[in-house]
Amino acid sequence: MTIETICTSDPGFGYNIRLIEYPNGSAQIRLYDEPLTLRSENPYESDELPSGMVLEPFTGKRVREIKDFSDLEPKTDPLDLRQISLSRTKQMIATYARCVKWEWFCAFTFSPDKADRTNYKSCCKQMRTWLKNTRDRKAPNLVFLAVPELHKDMESFHFHCLLSNTGSLTFEDSGIIKDGQIIYNIPGWTLGFSTATKVRDTYKIQKYIIKYMTKECHIMSRGEHRYFVSRGLPKPKQSYYLAGKGEEMDQVKEIADQLGLEMTWVSHLDGGYTNVTYIELQPDKDNETE
Repeated sequence: MTIETICTSDPGFGYNIRLIEYPNGSAQIRLYDEPLTLRSENPYESDELPSGMVLEPFTGKRVREIKDFSDLEPKTDPLDLRQISLSRTKQMIATYARCVKWEWFCAFTFSPDKADRTNYKSCCKQMRTWLKNTRDRKAPNLVFLAVPELHKDMESFHFHCLLSNTGSLTFEDSGIIKDGQIIYNIPGWTLGFSTATKVRDTYKIQKYIIKYMTKECHIMSRGEHRYFVSRGLPKPKQSYYLAGKGEEMDQVKEIADQLGLEMTWVSHLDGGYTNVTYIELQPDKDNETE
């Protein structure tokens, strides 16, 4: 098997396998039907060049190819743009969720006598202030990821948060057990009701957190931050490979073996230029040690 590893600092080469190693110990492999060109060192910048896009010659940025002035007229359905924006938001939330081994999964609601819980901007400000005060007073190394959700009334907001390095922040046993887990309360949250559970599976937590970013909440939060995340989170490590035709899955299995991870699920996405296969890698829990 002939495999060439492409260095992220050496753009211009082709690859058809991208490995993303997350700080929480999991990884993802993206397998492309057609080779792509590595163009940027920024791990959060997409390397694909979609159909109808070209590289602007002065800055190297991607721009829409214009062949006629009529092309300047918007042709994309606004609903499609919203869906694209929602998908990107969920992707970023999932990425951040995989950058930390989280300890607590929390929910924070607002009491109507202490907050205007229908005012998204106001709720965001109060949530950020509480997180900042908690870090300043009780947990100097606090890391967090906070995502808003609409109540069933489709008017009021609350937040779901992932927390780690919580320092002296207090968690009290509520006396309630749900699905085999103790439900805790956080006395330090005085703006409403709070619940917290210990994270049992740090590799699946991104699936839980992104489901709260619904289409309705995404639309109502337009123009505002749609999630909050600690600064300085560790970034995923990325590696690029070029495998021969028909040898791609052999290379994928070799990568998984080298990392000591097992493939857990596979999904496929039909793209404009090339189709992508997403392969999730996680530690074998039977072999994990505390």
